[in-house]
Amino acid sequence: MIIRVLLILVFAHGPHLVRRHQPSTPRIAYADAFGFSVHSYALAQDAASPMIPELFKNSTEDIFTTLYASLADNQLIQQGNSPRAAQGTLSTSVTRLFVVSPVAWVIVGILLLIFVYIVFLFEYTARNHSILQEEPIGLLGNAALLEESDVSRFVSTFR
Repeated sequence: MIIRVLLILVFAHGPHLVRRHQPSTPRIAYADAFGFSVHSYALAQDAASPMIPELFKNSTEDIFTTLYASLADNQLIQQGNSPRAAQGTLSTSVTRLFVVSPVAWVIVGILLLIFVYIVFLFEYTARNHSILQEEPIGLLGNAALLEESDVSRFVSTFR
């Protein structure tokens, strides 16, 4: 329990946080530099009530935009040195395709056989509308046989 309290004290108010007491607010605030910048900007915008959530959101957006623009200007966009002239060798790779004639003719022959097979399949499906070669058996076969027959009189004699 004591270790937990010490860890909370160290990490909740650690070295990255700064303690600040402002006379305008009765409590002591713990925040980092960004938090104090946002609070100071909100206080500058509305000194009477700087703790309005909408004001804090707008202040955070403005401070972040300003800091990011400053960082981008100083760190990301740096002036380059004067152009240097250097000697080098330009080489371009050439990709070549070697075709072995017997293998190519075998592949062309196989593709032609597949094409002929597909043509015969299209012709076969156009001529044959059903793939069934024999009469269906079982319950469906009997139902197909009795489809257009009048057997109700015959069946009624057995009831």
